[in-house]
Amino acid sequence: LSLPYGVAIDAQERVYVADSSNRRVQIYDSGGAQSGSWDLSWVGQFSRPAGLAIDAQGNVYVTDAGEYQVLQFNSAGEFQTGLAP
Repeated sequence: LSLPYGVAIDAQERVYVADSSNRRVQIYDSGGAQSGSWDLSWVGQFSRPAGLAIDAQGNVYVTDAGEYQVLQFNSAGEFQTGLAP
């Protein structure tokens, strides 16, 4: 991790960490082992993942501290939509 920021936990107790400097979301299982990673560098104007939230359907919302936007991903890490001011 490089400049970890936000943390969120889903219904399956997976822990999501906004790895800000690496432009990724790191995912860990309930035992602390890394179980995945989402590279966000491909997302157009996405700069620095900061905050994370997960809704009841498992969608993950990632705030971007550099571009002032919120992006929504499904639980598999597939981009759904973006919300900018």
